[in-house]
Amino acid sequence: MTVARVQLYHMITAFEQDIRTILDRFIVAELGQEQALEELVVDAQQRMYADSEPSGALIDYLDLRPAYDLLNRHRDLLPSGLARELRELPQS
Repeated sequence: MTVARVQLYHMITAFEQDIRTILDRFIVAELGQEQALEELVVDAQQRMYADSEPSGALIDYLDLRPAYDLLNRHRDLLPSGLARELRELPQS
């Protein structure tokens, strides 16, 4: 594996972790895991049960796109600056 691939992998992994941290801090803390994850609960639970060492947090078992979509769906629970960046940055 090339250095560029390794760096890209780490960058994407860090981005995913940032999204999960934001989800946990602002969305899950407000709504609870099951209400926050909505229709994704069952899939996340199945992945967690299949894991040999489950983490206990369902958000750790979401793929990047569904996690990002959840942030956008619950943008009203985020601080205003973060919600604005979430809305504006992908366009640029």
